[in-house]
Amino acid sequence: MLSRLLLLLLVAMPQVAAADEFTDQFSAEDLARLLGTWDPAHCAESKLRLSPSFEADTIECLGGGAIPGSPSVRARGGSFSLVLDAHIGGGGGYTYQTPRQYFETSPMFVATSDWGSAEDGDNRFDYSTFRGDLKDDATGPLSCLALSRHSAPYEGRGWSKHLVVGIYCDSSYGQQPVPQTRIDQLIDAIEMDFE
Repeated sequence: MLSRLLLLLLVAMPQVAAADEFTDQFSAEDLARLLGTWDPAHCAESKLRLSPSFEADTIECLGGGAIPGSPSVRARGGSFSLVLDAHIGGGGGYTYQTPRQYFETSPMFVATSDWGSAEDGDNRFDYSTFRGDLKDDATGPLSCLALSRHSAPYEGRGWSKHLVVGIYCDSSYGQQPVPQTRIDQLIDAIEMDFE
């Protein structure tokens, strides 16, 4: 009788060889995207991106184009940071939650406070303003915005096939929440190609 370890090796070895043949079919750039390298060039083919009119010092994308994966976008400006992440359903589903439920206990924050109510925004986004104290920011709590968008609902089940979530934090608003004009500008700039 074969040992359990030997049996696992015999089953796994052809799969490892097949994986090597599979990865040989990609360029170094494709592998970098697949393995998690952020790059502005990835945004052109990403299924989640920001409109060219959105002003930022850098806009980078990860996955979600020719290479499978959940697309992500991050943008940085002089006083702000934005991260968007899409979860494109492939048979699973995402339970409806408010933006606060998604991010109140996020590990990116030391603490969150002053959560506004969940509001309906354009393009079927829900959003909530809040104060967020980032782990790597010594300036204290920032004015932040949490976003969520469910799409392709499964009728009567309380969940959806696709989910986009995002966090925007800005140091330029002092103790004030992110203003409505900036919220609208941000939501209007989000583009998706997976519905």
